[in-house]
Amino acid sequence: MIDKPEWRPAKGKVYLKDVPIGSLFRTSTLKGILLDVSLSSATVVITERFSNENGNSFYLGKKLIAPNTEVEKL
Repeated sequence: MIDKPEWRPAKGKVYLKDVPIGSLFRTSTLKGILLDVSLSSATVVITERFSNENGNSFYLGKKLIAPNTEVEKL
């Protein structure tokens, strides 16, 4: 397609795939460290969760998330 849209992150944010390996990042609900990025996933270590709900231990640790996740680089 010639006329396809060019997607960009929201103002003040970047895509996780554009953050350097080993950098700290924050989403609206999580804080973590980027370990590796591939075309289909980003390997991260979630260090903190910002929520009052139970089950925080489920969200902490090594996870795979989308490389197009919008994050704030810390």
